[in-house]
Amino acid sequence: MFLGKVFSMSNIQEILDRTQKRIDEIGLMKDKVYIVNAGTTNNGKSSTFNSLLMLEGKCVPGQNAFKVQDVRTTIENQKAEYHNGVYLMDTPGLEAAESDEEIAQKAYQNASLIVFVHAMKKGELHENELKWIQKIESLLTPSYFSKHFCLVLTHREDDLNDEKKELSSIQETITKQLKSYCQLIAIPMFCISNSLFEKGMKNKKEVLKKASQVAELKAFIDEKLPAYRTEQRLRIHIMVEQAKKEALKELQKERNVAMEKRAHCNLRVDKRYAEFKADVEKLADEINAATADYDRKNTFYKNAQNTADALERKHQEDKIGKCFWNPYKWNINK
Repeated sequence: MFLGKVFSMSNIQEILDRTQKRIDEIGLMKDKVYIVNAGTTNNGKSSTFNSLLMLEGKCVPGQNAFKVQDVRTTIENQKAEYHNGVYLMDTPGLEAAESDEEIAQKAYQNASLIVFVHAMKKGELHENELKWIQKIESLLTPSYFSKHFCLVLTHREDDLNDEKKELSSIQETITKQLKSYCQLIAIPMFCISNSLFEKGMKNKKEVLKKASQVAELKAFIDEKLPAYRTEQRLRIHIMVEQAKKEALKELQKERNVAMEKRAHCNLRVDKRYAEFKADVEKLADEINAATADYDRKNTFYKNAQNTADALERKHQEDKIGKCFWNPYKWNINK
């Protein structure tokens, strides 16, 4: 039995190629930290990341890294370098198509920090937002998610005075929602105004920039970066080992299938051999029986032939004896 007849080399090669591709993809993430946003469209996701990039000196007002419009424009993950090896990633909103959601989910799985953005004017978190947070949590381990998630409440400059009165109530309600729906406790929460920050940047008004509170969010992120870098290196190692384990599991499965096929083939061979052996033994018995019958008949024929020969000789002898001793044929007294 040739192994090539049992093992599917194409399947094995496919597993090895897929694993190598996955490891290569993981390798590209080495020493890279991803800060990923989430939330519904027009809640300020892109604006929040643009504000962080402006504060870091990576872009200026009017030259945003991420598009900002009142309609959904982000249909795939977009990233911009925030710091050396640190990237801000803008994902499609909750209203995205299923294919876009899959792209966003991949970004969440690789995120060191997920920044969920919610417009304060909308009040408490809506059901679709809570379900989306639960979905993100399901992609990660609960313990990891709780330490790598923060909430940003955005508001417009014009609405600031009215919303400030309700801010405390909104924060308290959202805190209860996160605890009830997602078992999240003591989640970092920031209240910022991107429009106020951009106005401060354009007019070089430090007081406006400070009032926007974008700097508080940036300080929180910057403080976490060293720990995120260390965690990312560990995550890369774990992800590579996991990819290897998954490949070994698939290869073991292929091996088990091959061994089952081999055992099945061996059973078939053994069955065919047993049938062949039985047929040969049956044929041998038939040949032996035929040979014995032939020997018996041959012996009978020889005996009959010998008897016939003996009778023939006796008959000849009797004929000769009658010729010489017939008293009626040879009369010596005449």
